[in-house]
Amino acid sequence: MSLNKFSGTSTLGGYFRWETTYEKNNWKIQHHKKKKIRAGLKPYRLLDPRERLMASADSEKELKEYLDNLLKH
Repeated sequence: MSLNKFSGTSTLGGYFRWETTYEKNNWKIQHHKKKKIRAGLKPYRLLDPRERLMASADSEKELKEYLDNLLKH
């Protein structure tokens, strides 16, 4: 699993263009098609309901599994 976890880091406020691909309980999974984004970020990211970065991964599936785990607790 290539998941990077963050602790509610602020995003760059639209510097890069992200497309929301999945939403659940006001959480969002977004995708960016650029090869290189920023150190530590992957093509997919998970935002909490307050638009804070919680994780990034190489696939949407990884983030959906992680989100499902978070929402169970």
